Amino acid sequence: MSAPFCLDPEELGAFAVNTPFLLEHEGVVKMLFIASLDGDDHERNYDLFLMPGKNQKPFPVLKFHDCVHNPWVVRENGFWRLYITVMENASDPASYRSTIQAFRSVDLVHWEHEAEVLAGNEVFPEVEGVSVIKTDEGRYLGYFTVAAAGDQGHPRFSENYTVFYAESEDGIRFGEWQWPDGLEPVPGESDRGLYNPKIYRVGPSDYACFISIVPWFHRFHQMIYRSRDLIRWTKVGRWFPPDPEPGVVHTLKATLFRGHLTYALRDRKFRTWIRTTPVNLAELCPEWTPYHRPFQL
Repeated sequence: MSAPFCLDPEELGAFAVNTPFLLEHEGVVKMLFIASLDGDDHERNYDLFLMPGKNQKPFPVLKFHDCVHNPWVVRENGFWRLYITVMENASDPASYRSTIQAFRSVDLVHWEHEAEVLAGNEVFPEVEGVSVIKTDEGRYLGYFTVAAAGDQGHPRFSENYTVFYAESEDGIRFGEWQWPDGLEPVPGESDRGLYNPKIYRVGPSDYACFISIVPWFHRFHQMIYRSRDLIRWTKVGRWFPPDPEPGVVHTLKATLFRGHLTYALRDRKFRTWIRTTPVNLAELCPEWTPYHRPFQL
């Protein structure tokens, strides 16, 4: 690996590594991500892996029999809570079921299932990629992507994506789905929707959202939005990955941690790999200048 928390799938004998999430545990920065060790070129079974420190060898910490995506972790009082998308029977539209499941762990290695927190419905059978953040008042807001089956006959391949949010008092039971103000598709750029919002607190009552746009192919950038209340959002610009390797058709699932963006790159064969790069908050949004400093991982 040429930089901390960069990972090629071949290092694990995998076809794809994806959806990275950096966090600090017991004074050490670690990375959770998913990796596919088997399956065909698209519908693969993923497991959750942990890279226990910079440039250390990852290992699996949670195995699944179904297709999983988009781990998101929240620090609670004495434990970590993992939210992860589980797609049961992903290759069969007749029995397909998409949910967000919650797990808990005290060490990021041993995980215990807590609950199903969100599930697709008749209108939007696809639900995935929840990003949960605590408000200053102690409530939880979960932002997530939904999709209808559309003209593809299977929500897994619809690319008709919509973003909703829901509130919770305990991080488990989420209420009514609501439309966020300002997170709408951009004509000519994201005609088929916005996908996988990632929400971060960058300063006091100041939040960033990094989000992928659809259609995916040849969309190298992430859209960036700003909010002061986690409800109303304003587009502030785009972020492009520096020097993407040949064959890249999409940048997705960028996560912000200590002034660095960790993200996945994908080619036409759905091979994905992980890269990490420093980012200047002031260049993303001038109003974030007071929050930027030279961070170290």
